[in-house]
Amino acid sequence: MPWDMPTAVQLVTSKASDLDVQVVVWVQMTGDLRAPMIAVRGVDVGSNAIVWSGYARATDYRASPAPDRVADLTCRALSAAWHERDTDGGNESCE
Repeated sequence: MPWDMPTAVQLVTSKASDLDVQVVVWVQMTGDLRAPMIAVRGVDVGSNAIVWSGYARATDYRASPAPDRVADLTCRALSAAWHERDTDGGNESCE
């Protein structure tokens, strides 16, 4: 299923095609830094189709942003996209 991309994203995809890149990875954060959600997508450059995707969201709201929280959630989102989660929902490589 193609991903409807704005002009700036299409420009990046076009340049990636010029460099013979196969997949572009997009990372999007939504919500407040104190309780963010991170979504990741691997988009095929030739077709603009999403070839994998995943997300992770904070399970609690913190009074101030934690320095490594976005990086940890990004790691967890990638683990979900690549089906590397343990049965408990975590991933030791993100620890």
